[in-house]
Amino acid sequence: VDDKGSPCHELNFRNILKFYKYDKFDTFKRVNENEILCSSPWKLDSNPSCRLNIKKGIFKDFSCDIGGTYIDMISKFEDKDKEHHHLYLISKLKEILGENVELGLSKFEKHKQFILNVFSSSLKRDLVTQQLV
Repeated sequence: VDDKGSPCHELNFRNILKFYKYDKFDTFKRVNENEILCSSPWKLDSNPSCRLNIKKGIFKDFSCDIGGTYIDMISKFEDKDKEHHHLYLISKLKEILGENVELGLSKFEKHKQFILNVFSSSLKRDLVTQQLV
């Protein structure tokens, strides 16, 4: 089961989970055209308890009672608060996309609008100031 139907082909749950060494891909089960059910990346669960919506790019892990966007998932893996560590999370996002943080923004640029939509307007100003988007 793949999530190539996600809004950003290079940025998807499979790539994020691979980056963080998720080893439960065998639990992936397609619920419908847009959703995958799998075991939690953060807890041991006997029944798959994490729902990935590949069309909307959002997830809900019922065993941890957390959910959100790709950035929220990265934030949970990194144990970093999205509001206070947004520049760090953007650098992780670029790393997952395979970008050299100091060099080219090709894939990152392709996903600029998606990334801007993830962050609140106050963070957007900081990101623009830092010339990251």
